[in-house]
Amino acid sequence: PPRSTLFPYTTLFRSQFSGFALTLNGTLEIESSGIFNWVSGSLTGVGTNLTGTILVDASGNMLMNELGSMTLRNCLLTNAADGTLTWSNTGTVFMGYNAQIANNGNFLIVGDGELGPLPNGTPGYGLAAVYNFSLLQKKSGATNSATIINVPFHDSSLVKARSGNLKFSAGGDMTSTWSVADGATIQMTGGNFSSLAVTFSGLNGTNGLVTLASGATLTIPATNNFVNVTADCIFQQLGGT
Repeated sequence: PPRSTLFPYTTLFRSQFSGFALTLNGTLEIESSGIFNWVSGSLTGVGTNLTGTILVDASGNMLMNELGSMTLRNCLLTNAADGTLTWSNTGTVFMGYNAQIANNGNFLIVGDGELGPLPNGTPGYGLAAVYNFSLLQKKSGATNSATIINVPFHDSSLVKARSGNLKFSAGGDMTSTWSVADGATIQMTGGNFSSLAVTFSGLNGTNGLVTLASGATLTIPATNNFVNVTADCIFQQLGGT
């Protein structure tokens, strides 16, 4: 309808999904000023590959607030430039059947949860990935817990850990800057990581800590690729290769 006092320009439109399954054979679009709150259930395409799309527009907001089991199957979740994807759950968001998260905006982590594969032996197991083309930022979390990204993580922009622990447990590619605040950590705990050009640094002049743990491999594939550790960052190899 035409805009009026019932639909002012400041109105926010909110939708909440907490059902058993939402099947996408097309695009679920979260428009500017819209909020889609995913609290439980499965978001799934109709086949065994990427047949569903979830698109967060510029100034749109998607929240992942785990109150029950959550699964992303054969869907591409795309956070557009200036869109916001906020993940605050403390459970596991299972991903499979080539499910992908592609972040082109702000991916904010404000809790301690896991992005993980479907259970081993489940159809679609092991087919999932996260791509960061803009900013992935862990803003808060418990000091004795961690956010775990247990699917391959491919990063070409910026990763920040402001608080708590951020663990990458399934390898991936790095061509960016990973910044860590004092008291926080970024940890590579498993999988094969390939550094095309990554810089580990402190955040805002503080002393950050990046660790390579047993079970992880960090490879510099060619002479024009590098790992750079700045003066305000500590890199510890606790294990791995």
